[in-house]
Amino acid sequence: DAQASTLWMRAHHQLIDQGNVERAARLGFWLSLSLLLTGEMARSTGWLARSERLLKDRKDACVEHGYGLIVTGLLAMGKGSAGDAGASFNQALALAERFGDLDLLALGLLGKGQSLIQSNNIADGVARLDEAMVAATAGRVSPVLTGIIYCAGILTCQRIFGLRRSREWTAQLDA
Repeated sequence: DAQASTLWMRAHHQLIDQGNVERAARLGFWLSLSLLLTGEMARSTGWLARSERLLKDRKDACVEHGYGLIVTGLLAMGKGSAGDAGASFNQALALAERFGDLDLLALGLLGKGQSLIQSNNIADGVARLDEAMVAATAGRVSPVLTGIIYCAGILTCQRIFGLRRSREWTAQLDA
């Protein structure tokens, strides 16, 4: 994780120097997500703010805005605000569909599913979770994201005592 973060930071700064702020912002969002998943909240929100600032002067939305919405949604869920989280994930899903970004789509589905489950809408939440897991097990998303979706999906299934579903997805990933 530390080595990946160092490389992402280096690439982020090089992309800014080259004038490619969208790609720099995307790397910043990945850094923010990675730090959030390891519990480094201050650094995570710092990278989120930095990346959002890079995109603030854009007239039109870009797919990178969607990645920021994923982190924003996860932060809202962490504060117990499933409604705000769901709204962020819905916006991210709309951008994923608009720009045809399968990684963002899978992250948005995962987050939407988790926020629905957090708000006790288990059936709809599990359906979104299953859709994200289909993308991960079908090889439609990047390898790192496949791991994130798989781990988060299984943990969410365990939280709702969906052991049959956990076993089924584990067998599918093994296959």
